[in-house]
Amino acid sequence: MRVNTKLLPNSNFGWFCFGICVTATTIKIGNKIPGIYATLFLFQLLFFCLIIILPPKLTKYFHHRIPWAILASFLFLLFADTNQTLSQKLPKHYFRDFLKQELSRSPLSPFESRIVMGLVTGSTKEIPKDFKELAKESGILHLFAASGLHLGIFIGSIQFFGNLIFSKHRWLSILLSLGFGFMYLYVLNFPVSFVRAYLFAFLTLISSLFYRKIAVSDLLIISSATIALFCYSDFLSIGFLLSFSAVFGIFYLKPSLDQMFFKSNKSFLKENLTLTTVCSLCTFPVLVYFFHSYSFGGIWINYCLVPLAGILLPSLYLTLLLQSFLPSSLSLLLSDWIWIPASYLLSLFLKLFQSLSNFERAYKEWKIETTPLFVFSLFLILIL
Repeated sequence: MRVNTKLLPNSNFGWFCFGICVTATTIKIGNKIPGIYATLFLFQLLFFCLIIILPPKLTKYFHHRIPWAILASFLFLLFADTNQTLSQKLPKHYFRDFLKQELSRSPLSPFESRIVMGLVTGSTKEIPKDFKELAKESGILHLFAASGLHLGIFIGSIQFFGNLIFSKHRWLSILLSLGFGFMYLYVLNFPVSFVRAYLFAFLTLISSLFYRKIAVSDLLIISSATIALFCYSDFLSIGFLLSFSAVFGIFYLKPSLDQMFFKSNKSFLKENLTLTTVCSLCTFPVLVYFFHSYSFGGIWINYCLVPLAGILLPSLYLTLLLQSFLPSSLSLLLSDWIWIPASYLLSLFLKLFQSLSNFERAYKEWKIETTPLFVFSLFLILIL
């Protein structure tokens, strides 16, 4: 099977979004350069004239696509609000208050309750400082930070139960999962990695309703352009780069590794191995450049813990949902029973994490300039 490594958009709308991404990136990087807007405007005008002047045979592939990108670039320069952010406009605290109230009725210890708060809300502020430092050195802090993993598991769980209930009406299951997914996104204040994950799920599921398949290049570019338009302050942020670099590895690097090492024989363990490896490799440049540190042991620690987190999180969602629907008097009587599966999985997760992190974290910090390492790692990823 041939690996699809196409990076450029596959549709006209993808090229329209590509124009937004290129312009937003240029402005983000060169925002302190005087006359950046005028320079971009003139460059695009010259480029458009060049496309018209050149013979169609020389620009066969780009002749009908580049104008879409240039049009989008013009519109972005004219109308985009580069101060746009969703999180400042929608401060939400009631969801965390609701979780704290529900967890106070649970049999969990205060420490376990804080860990659950961190897992469900995707906020590292909720977990104890020493545990947070240990999670950082072990390379699993993303499990306690707002990441696409949380929203993916949440939407996947809703989709699973929706397919069981609406087996003959699949569109209802899709709308249900997207609706609850947006609610989850809303109450957590639109973190950029959640927005990326929701856009992926939305585009993929809506395309499947019409029996269409969206190209991965379009998926990446349309999602990036949407973030640039509606929450520009988060565009090219650390969270944005970590989230998109991980999925870039899944889309482009993972098929290559699968073909090289597991071409004829695949299994869950092997799939998890390549998935963990490519996510770790592709986030390496970002972590080294911004934080000057990296947990090499995080690759195999994630290999062990991420599948368990994929079981623990749905269990926590379901337990909290059941408890919230029970009257207070009945909840006190049944709380211990309701929390048995989630409590057991949480205990197993914490014990496994403690054992793995104490064994070998292989955490490395660089005191020197890491730009050469950043460039070399990017080059290595492209070679692979």
